[in-house]
Amino acid sequence: KEGRMEGQGKADAVKLSIPASSPLRLEDCAWIGFDLDHTLIRYSLDNITTLEYNVFVRFLVEYKGYPARLAKVPIDLHFCKRGLVVDKGRGNILKLDAESRISVGYHGSRRMNASEIKEAYGDDPLPFNGTTVEDLWAITTYFEAPVVWLFAVLVDMDDKGEFGQSALSTPDYKRHLLAIHEGIIFNYTRWGQGWFFPELINNTSKYIFKHDKVRKWLEQLRAAGKKLFLITNSFPEYLNLLMSYSYGPKWQSLFDFIVAAARKPSFFTDENPYYEFEYVSENPADAAKVSTEPASTVSLNKMYFMGNAHALLKTIRHHLPQSKQQQQPSEVEPEHADASALAQLLKESGQHIVYFGDHLHSDVTVPKNHWNWHTVAIVEEIEDLESELGKSFPSHEQYYDGQTHINAAHPSTNVYWGSYFYADMPSVTSSAPPSSSVNNTTHTTHTTDTHTTGQPVPPPRYTYWGNMLSTAPAYVPCLSRLAEHPLDHPLATASHSITHSHSHSHSHSHSH
Repeated sequence: KEGRMEGQGKADAVKLSIPASSPLRLEDCAWIGFDLDHTLIRYSLDNITTLEYNVFVRFLVEYKGYPARLAKVPIDLHFCKRGLVVDKGRGNILKLDAESRISVGYHGSRRMNASEIKEAYGDDPLPFNGTTVEDLWAITTYFEAPVVWLFAVLVDMDDKGEFGQSALSTPDYKRHLLAIHEGIIFNYTRWGQGWFFPELINNTSKYIFKHDKVRKWLEQLRAAGKKLFLITNSFPEYLNLLMSYSYGPKWQSLFDFIVAAARKPSFFTDENPYYEFEYVSENPADAAKVSTEPASTVSLNKMYFMGNAHALLKTIRHHLPQSKQQQQPSEVEPEHADASALAQLLKESGQHIVYFGDHLHSDVTVPKNHWNWHTVAIVEEIEDLESELGKSFPSHEQYYDGQTHINAAHPSTNVYWGSYFYADMPSVTSSAPPSSSVNNTTHTTHTTDTHTTGQPVPPPRYTYWGNMLSTAPAYVPCLSRLAEHPLDHPLATASHSITHSHSHSHSHSHSH
């Protein structure tokens, strides 16, 4: 396993992940934290995306008066993709490069040509910084991916006048996104409400995988003296449902500190209070009991609702070994230390903290910049780079305890959007897979294969997110990869340099 991981060369693997002089190893980290969704929990993306699409459509039809015909339009999983930007006012869906310039655009489900893109946006980059703003919705998570297809369908219907507006009027595309957002609130913001949570309760095994292998790895980390913590934005009930299925009913014993409804990134930047909570039933679908009074102190081996990183770090400071506490300057006490001083104090004490998460802003960038934590991005799309290169890594069945993990929206062959990492479309001409496009159009890529001309392969033109990952401290496709390696294994060699993969993908195509 280790040989296959290092087949591309250790120097190349380290180059973009972490500095070669100080590779990140878990043996050097005293505190190891995890997000829940798409980190500790691995979803069956096709099934969960289809469910999300269906509950959004049902809300629009039953609560917002959209035509019943909408419910008969099936999802096109190939069109659903994270890493895109929705232009709310123009009805366009965009893929941006590292400079926030448009590399691919669709109006509804219709591919825009270069002249249309230039006429609408000119030559300047979009005012995009990775987060949702007034006119641009950043599709940064898998939970938002079905919004892309649903919005495209609604734009197509709107352009055809199917919502009763005058043919001379300008379509109001924003109202569709407002309606979809109401559907998100209806289905995601209250436990048991809507149709998303009840379906997860009744058919959990359809949507997530068991993670026996990762559970054993977490147990090994604890046996090695590591402190483990879990910080998630999910409700306590949803957390319990997923973790009980994936890791077993005693999953809480794996962690020294648990925070639900954390409100990241606010958890890392603000001083939100902590509230203790507990599970009052062995049934993971039952409601949790949350204290109505803020916690006066924050302690290990408890579960909290909301909270903030500053108080967590103070708690970590109190649990330093006595010898480490005595080494610190007496004038810097945790009760009086400001955020930067406290973070520096812990770093000098050797109490390195690493946090794993899938959200590049909330989980990776903010804790790294605000608290100087080590962060590791969980990027499932890396597996598609491996597939593109023809790597013979252990099967998905080995990773997910016999459960097959296959997704339709394969980034390296996606003819709508291309790769999550690279702005340029694949150098092939291929009809799109059968879709339910309202326009019944066939989509074709029109890029030229310049890599068969004998000219040197140009450097990759990253997407906005690919560029962020090219300088990320470390990234892996799944926690199960780390379970295959000892604690002294550098995380960089367990992941893939996307630059290296890009150059090899072209040499791989030449050999065939």
